[in-house]
Amino acid sequence: MAKVILQNVTKRFGKVTAVNHISLEAEDKEFLVLLGPSGCGKTTTLRMIAGLELADEGNVIIGDDIVNDVPPAARDIAMVFQNYALYPHMTVRDNISFGLRLHNIPAKEIEDRIADVAQMLGLQDYLKRVPKELSGGQRQRVALARAIVRKPKVFLMDEPLSNLDAKLRVQTREELIKLHQTLGVTTIYVTHDQVEAMTLGSRVAVMENGFLRQIGKPRQVYDNPTNKFVAGFVGTPPSNFIPVTLALASEPTLEIEGQHVQLSPAQQMAAKSVAPGGYMWGVRPEDLLVNGQSNMPELAAKFDATLSFVEMMGSETFIHTTLAGSPVVIRASSAYEYAEGDAVKLVVNVARTHLFHTDSGEAVF
Repeated sequence: MAKVILQNVTKRFGKVTAVNHISLEAEDKEFLVLLGPSGCGKTTTLRMIAGLELADEGNVIIGDDIVNDVPPAARDIAMVFQNYALYPHMTVRDNISFGLRLHNIPAKEIEDRIADVAQMLGLQDYLKRVPKELSGGQRQRVALARAIVRKPKVFLMDEPLSNLDAKLRVQTREELIKLHQTLGVTTIYVTHDQVEAMTLGSRVAVMENGFLRQIGKPRQVYDNPTNKFVAGFVGTPPSNFIPVTLALASEPTLEIEGQHVQLSPAQQMAAKSVAPGGYMWGVRPEDLLVNGQSNMPELAAKFDATLSFVEMMGSETFIHTTLAGSPVVIRASSAYEYAEGDAVKLVVNVARTHLFHTDSGEAVF
C-alpha cells in the first residue's frame, strides 16, 4: 500500500491553468474523494497522479518516490475510467487478465486471480461474454475487476458510476465501500456528485476553478465550510445565501429586514475579528424551519414569509420562499401539508448558520 502526495502541483493547458498549486495527501489505505463541478480540475489532478498528464510544477509522490518522470505503467496504480475503457472484441476474462499478461504473470496465477475477483464481484457467469453482451452495471464491475486483479498500490477512479441509473448507483456505492474495506487499497475517487462524495469518502477534497478549497471528513466539510463555494456545492438542496449587515455595537448582531439577529457566543467571537458591513448569511435548508411544526431551536430568529412553490419529495418536502429578497429553500417533513401562497413564520436555527465575506467568499464563522 502507499500514500499519494501532491506538493504544490500545477497543470496548464496553453493559457488555461487547470490545476493551480494544489497540495494534498491521501493516506495509506484511505478513500479520498476529489469533489467539484465540471471543469474544476479534479480529473486533471487524477490524470497527473496516473502519469497520463505531466505536472508543469510541483511533485507527485507515490509511496516514498517522486514519480514525475515515471511512466504510467511503472507507477503501480490501476485506473477505472468513466467510460470503463473495455476492449470490445475481448471476453470478460481477457479484459480482466490483459494487464497481467502484459506483465508476464504465470498462467496459473492469472487464472487464480481471475477466479478470486470474479467471485468477489459476481462475474463468474459472464467470463465468456464480450462487453456488448453486458449491462452498464456489469461492464462497470468488469472495469473494477480489471483494476483489482492487478493488486496495485493505488486505485484511481474517474466518475465510474456516472453512466449508471440512480438505483444501480446506490447499489454500487455500497459495493465500493465493502470492496475498500476488504482490500484496504489507497483509493482516490473523482466525482461531481456530492452524495457519492459524502457516502464514499473517508475525506473529501472540494475543488473549484483549479484550486483546492477545502479538505476534511465529510461531516466536517458539511458542518464547517471554509468558504461560500463549499457551503453552496456540498448539500442537497444547497445552502441558502441571504444578504445581511453585520453590526458591531455592544455585541455583534446581524441586521436583516429591520431585525437584529442575536448570534451565539462562538459566532460573536468570530464576528469581532472582521469589519462591520455587508455579508452573506449561509443557512442550510434543514436549519430553516416552519414555526409550530418543529421544535424551537435554542437560538432562533423569526421572519414572515409566503410560500411560492412546494416540491413533494416523498418523506420530505422542499418549500420555496424568499427572505430579504433572496430565494430560499426549506427542507421540511412531509407529515405536514403546504401549499403555494401559504403565509408562514420562518424560524432560523441561528447557531448552525454561517457568515461569508461578500467578495472573497471566505467564512467568518
